[in-house]
Amino acid sequence: GKRREAVITVLAARTPAQVVLLDDGFQYFRMQRLLDLVLVDASRASPRERLFPAGRLREPWDHLARADSVWLTHVDQATPTGLEELEAMVERHSPLGPSVHTRHRLSVLRSPHGEHLSSAALAGQRVLAVSGLGNPRSFELSLAQAGAEVVPCRFSDHHPYSPGDLLTINDRIEDNQPHLVVTTEKDAVKLARLAMTAKQDFRRDLWVAECELELLRGAEQVETQLGCIAAAVRPE
Repeated sequence: GKRREAVITVLAARTPAQVVLLDDGFQYFRMQRLLDLVLVDASRASPRERLFPAGRLREPWDHLARADSVWLTHVDQATPTGLEELEAMVERHSPLGPSVHTRHRLSVLRSPHGEHLSSAALAGQRVLAVSGLGNPRSFELSLAQAGAEVVPCRFSDHHPYSPGDLLTINDRIEDNQPHLVVTTEKDAVKLARLAMTAKQDFRRDLWVAECELELLRGAEQVETQLGCIAAAVRPE
């Protein structure tokens, strides 16, 4: 909802939730927060990145001073020089110093029938990677890092899939004959709904790549911050 506080009021009345996590909440000045976390994709970001619409930045880099913690994600997909420059920039603007480093680790693949495959099963397999993400390369690279031969099938970020897209995906399956068709958890929800609406199946099962966020640096900082949240909501 555009009015986050209105949604939270409804959720508070209908659910036992004690903590609200806002996506894209850093610029939502209407609400007071316990904690502001800013995630920066290290595989794409650069200290030379410009503000929208010339670049992808929503605010200038020096606004990181408002953040309680800055997390650099996908650090395993960043170049050493790029990561070093980005880290120096964060430390210059963030009052809390060093950032948290994370990576997205592909854990398992899940089929619509509840079957599971380990990421090791991707080694040597041709995989059609279906995604509608802001950074599809990161998803595809995670599959390649597991040893897959990746054939991209990209749609725009937040893509509203249509029956025509189902035909496009089926054509890509027919043309490339992949061993597996893999999508993201985000896209799997939309694609399952699409198949039901179109009353037509995909020519191959869509396997869902489940990822875990692994803390490579700053775990103690994260534990402390989570502890502060727990203390704030714990009943007296």
